[in-house]
Amino acid sequence: MIDTIESFLYKGIWWSVDDLNNKVSGTLTYIPNEKASLDLEGFIKKPKIIYGISSNGKKITLYEFSSITSHHNYPGFVTCEYRPRIIFVGEHLSEELTFTSVSINYSYLQDWLDTGGFIQGRHPEISITYKKPERVIAKLNDKYNISIDYGLSVNHEFGKYVNMRQTAYITTESSEEIPF
Repeated sequence: MIDTIESFLYKGIWWSVDDLNNKVSGTLTYIPNEKASLDLEGFIKKPKIIYGISSNGKKITLYEFSSITSHHNYPGFVTCEYRPRIIFVGEHLSEELTFTSVSINYSYLQDWLDTGGFIQGRHPEISITYKKPERVIAKLNDKYNISIDYGLSVNHEFGKYVNMRQTAYITTESSEEIPF
């Protein structure tokens, strides 16, 4: 899952579903409200879906391309830029793109819910613990549920800093697979 509020950059190996033997190195860049582009040191012919593995092992699926630009720089050396409309980080999805659940994070959902799992200890020592808030589920009918759940991301360097962030998600679940 990816928090699309923040920018990211993934270097890796990329290939098309239609040509599994043509693997090309490149960089996927995402800047919110500005840019989503895959810059390759090579070329992928008419991709419907592009799969990638980032240098840190993340599986990535790129879907629907708004434009493809190629540059023939030096004889035999081609670079291409692909503009994906949809980016899935964490899985290689099939061409059918079907799901049983979708989780969405809105910019101010956490503030609106006003539910936190952080508990701060008092002096003389400062300690912070986290207890994930309970998931809230509403059954819409025999086929669909909607819920509010929470995730925690932790970034740290021991002895220097700790950054913990709780994120709220609204999840819709179905008992059947539904096309994207």
